[in-house]
Amino acid sequence: MLCLVLSDPYEYAETIDAFIERARDKQQSLTLIFYIPKNALHQFIEGLGEKGWLGSSPIKALEQSMLEGYQLLAKTVFQYAQKQADKQGVELYTELLLGMREDLGMHLKQRGCEETALKLSPWFASEDA
Repeated sequence: MLCLVLSDPYEYAETIDAFIERARDKQQSLTLIFYIPKNALHQFIEGLGEKGWLGSSPIKALEQSMLEGYQLLAKTVFQYAQKQADKQGVELYTELLLGMREDLGMHLKQRGCEETALKLSPWFASEDA
């Protein structure tokens, strides 16, 4: 099984298309995981609070709102991927993973991914995310 991990809800089409073609050529299924690093959202919002942009009350509301927004964007990514996979005759599995970086590695190992590609948003790509 091939696995593709994305965290960028805006720059994904080219990567998805290439990996679907790869899965088709290898006659394997593809698992698409949209990864939202929990720490990255928290650190970003906490930084806004430290800089005085937000008070303590709006911080939780903003974090929840951003999380919901990313989950909705992930659905758009999944819809695009399913449409492309259907065109190519590739079996596609989709997953939304909210967690820490170490959760991602463990999750990929448990999934039995033979080949994995990561395309993380620059905002989420730090080691702390």
